[in-house]
Amino acid sequence: MMLWFPIRRLLRALKRLAKRQIIWIAVLVIFVPTAGAMLYAVCNAFSEESRFVVVFEVASIVLSSVVLLQIQEAIQKETERNLQLKRQWSFYSEIKSELTTLTIQLASAFGHPSPDWDLFNNQKTLNSYLASLGEVTIRKEPGTAISLLFDIRDYVNGLRNDPRSYYLIDCDLMEPCSRDSHLFESLDLFIKYNLDNLSKNESTKLEFEQLLNIEMAIIASTRRPWNYANDIAHRLLIKKVLETRGQKF
Repeated sequence: MMLWFPIRRLLRALKRLAKRQIIWIAVLVIFVPTAGAMLYAVCNAFSEESRFVVVFEVASIVLSSVVLLQIQEAIQKETERNLQLKRQWSFYSEIKSELTTLTIQLASAFGHPSPDWDLFNNQKTLNSYLASLGEVTIRKEPGTAISLLFDIRDYVNGLRNDPRSYYLIDCDLMEPCSRDSHLFESLDLFIKYNLDNLSKNESTKLEFEQLLNIEMAIIASTRRPWNYANDIAHRLLIKKVLETRGQKF
């Protein structure tokens, strides 16, 4: 069952490789007729016995060149992808750490129980913390809360100008029409609404829960390459089997 994960990674790599072949099809569609015409003209200059040798040699050269270029391109693209994934993991870890720190401080300012550092590890840990909140938020330090809300907004908006936000794998934070980019607008609207409520001495648990869910969505979007739905489902299946049939060492 554990082999499922490396097999899935291999299948995904093959799928990416297959998609890259589309450009090669276009190249061959243009190249083959031209090469065929030139080859026909060249063959007319040789005897009939030598034509087969000429065709074979030319075909070998063309095919070997195409294959070598494809292999070179595949290695280059996969190397670039692996490097980008390493940069993205570092970027994701930084975002999670920063938002967790600000959220812990904000929870204290609002009078909420202090969340653990694994708050944004997954939806289960987040839901567990949200279940511990009361129905109404008690404002303890409104000035601190307002300052922290500004800090969260400024930090998330700063991600727009961070070079690491561009070309993220399976994440479209900078694409105007993507599902991920709308998280910034949602956060802006949320903070504006809460700042208005704080000035009126109003704040509820539901609003704090919404903030955490938006933060979770931003964090989850950057770690999507390591949390595909099929992978998560299979990981849970393995955990269930281990719990019922044995123990993993």
